[in-house]
Amino acid sequence: MSDETVFSGVHEVSVDLPTAPDQDHGLVLKWRRRGEILEGLVSREADGRVMTEWLPALLLSPEDSSTAPDNVPAES
Repeated sequence: MSDETVFSGVHEVSVDLPTAPDQDHGLVLKWRRRGEILEGLVSREADGRVMTEWLPALLLSPEDSSTAPDNVPAES
C-alpha cells in the first residue's frame, strides 16, 4: 500500500506562496496525505499560464465571497 491517501472534493482557495508577492486564486481538485503532510492538487493561473501542482495545505486558505475573483456573488 502506498503512503498516499487521496481525498476528493473541489474547493476554491487562496494560494499564499512565499515566492509570490500576492496571493493567487485557485481550485483544489484533489487532496492527498503524504506521510504527515496534507497536500492539495491546485489548478491556478500564474504568469498567464494555467498551472496544476501539488501544494502543502498550509499554503492554502478557503476563499470567501469578499476575496473571490471576478466578483462572483456568494451563494445564499
